[in-house]
Amino acid sequence: MGRVSLQNRRIRKTRTTTQFFKAILWIAFGIAVIYYFIISDYGVITQIRLSRQEKETREKINSLKKEQSDLHKQISRLTQDTAYQEKIAREKYKLAKKGETIYLMVPKSKDSSRSKQRR
Repeated sequence: MGRVSLQNRRIRKTRTTTQFFKAILWIAFGIAVIYYFIISDYGVITQIRLSRQEKETREKINSLKKEQSDLHKQISRLTQDTAYQEKIAREKYKLAKKGETIYLMVPKSKDSSRSKQRR
């Protein structure tokens, strides 16, 4: 009987050791799968970040295309419409025709109005 119980102990010990190593392998496999699908370059987090970045880039491209279109319209207007050229020259560059006098309306600054009130 002594040999049978010793043999049974060895069998139980090898079974528990084998089960322990199987459990460790499954845990390691689970961690590897979680890492691959969530954290790695092909993971969910990376895909969400890239999707958001793509959306922002597309919005910026659309905004720049609209701005480019507006600039092309302004260029064609500046080259073809003399009334528009005159308007820009008057407003932006403060130019005048011969014999005209330009009056600039300068708003009072807040500091100068305060200093007059103090006196």
